[in-house]
Amino acid sequence: MESRTLNNDYELLETFQKDKETWSYLRHKKTGLEIAYHQYETQESGFSFTFRTPVEDQYLGTSHVLEHCVLMGSQKYDVSFLDLKNLTCFSNFNAETGSYNTRYFFFSYFEEECMKVIPILADYVFFPRLSEEAFMQECIRVEFDAKGDGRKKEAVGVVYNELKAKPDGETFSGGTYYLLQKLTVQRIREYHRKYYRPDNCLFVFNGN
Repeated sequence: MESRTLNNDYELLETFQKDKETWSYLRHKKTGLEIAYHQYETQESGFSFTFRTPVEDQYLGTSHVLEHCVLMGSQKYDVSFLDLKNLTCFSNFNAETGSYNTRYFFFSYFEEECMKVIPILADYVFFPRLSEEAFMQECIRVEFDAKGDGRKKEAVGVVYNELKAKPDGETFSGGTYYLLQKLTVQRIREYHRKYYRPDNCLFVFNGN
């Protein structure tokens, strides 16, 4: 493995070539952020932030709910990232939660679009607002009858509806819809502080 200093801020850990593709692995010395740069001839560029997010509460869905809440607003952008992405030319954008990690990714046929979005998405994943309103919208809430007579309507929520629609109603990392009521926004914030750190993140860039 090759290791040397790169531009004072980064340490080049390893680089290798295969056919016409080049992989470079770096580490940002100040924050510990790991970086993988995949360089090859392609029409589509893209990047991703991947965090190690182990399942701490089986079937509670903490990492899954956090994934949804992260994109609902950051310290700098008081809007959903879904609203901002409509201002960009992207070919694919999404986020996904697995048993061991959570990944946020963005791809575009215009490399300049990726460069523009990198610092924006970085603000969302590292500095999300994680407001009570976002948590209630994405996790679970109970709405009342519009007549105001106190009669409860069916529980709703983006993740709740998503899980309830699954055939078995539950997934190991995604959570179980009837357990979501045990989650709190405080739990979500604690989980973010614990795992959404630069030294627990791999940033990948694919492009020319």
